[in-house]
Amino acid sequence: MERRSVLLAAGDKFVGDSIGKILEQKICGKELLICNDGMDALESILLNKPSFMILDLHLPRLGGLAILEEINTNDIKTSVLCYCRKLRPRDGVRAIKAGARGVIDLGYSMSDFTNAARNVRGGRRFIPENIKRSLQENDFELFPEKYRDLTTRQIEVVQMTAEGLSNMEVAFNMNISVKAVEKHKRNLRDKLGLLSSLEIGLFALREGFVEVKEGRCL
Repeated sequence: MERRSVLLAAGDKFVGDSIGKILEQKICGKELLICNDGMDALESILLNKPSFMILDLHLPRLGGLAILEEINTNDIKTSVLCYCRKLRPRDGVRAIKAGARGVIDLGYSMSDFTNAARNVRGGRRFIPENIKRSLQENDFELFPEKYRDLTTRQIEVVQMTAEGLSNMEVAFNMNISVKAVEKHKRNLRDKLGLLSSLEIGLFALREGFVEVKEGRCL
């Protein structure tokens, strides 16, 4: 099979079609493979060894971070631009540390997305300032626990804490005891290097687990 120069792995078909049109028109001509889930993407990567990839971090069946690990394991030389909706700094840092040359939030303009793709395909980096700052501060090396996946329950506690709910309210909503909520918070503080519920709430806002609402005061 003829080697393709570009692979687009997009979990959302509408988003994939939009990015695909940009690539065809402005960057890559007709040299484009499109996959809509992680397992198909990995199979195509191993078969075609593309020189450039645009990779959705939240692909079904196999996520983008796991695919980056497989690319490293199989020593495939490729430049990767990762994207997702509401890119959290911790996910952006993890993607860069796993080998991506660039990361971008879908909230960026299409011209920014085109520029990011052109830079990464040309061997340059594209890293948003907030993620670049974390990398420069060696946050990943100093606080590795922060970059490990949170459990579903921990995410729920983080979100409700950021929304200002008391331990009793969180316990009621999650159908668990107040002591269980306190244990979740204690584990979160240890895992993320935080000191209080206030810092948990600030972490949730900064990392995109909740949206900032007008008038909110932590």
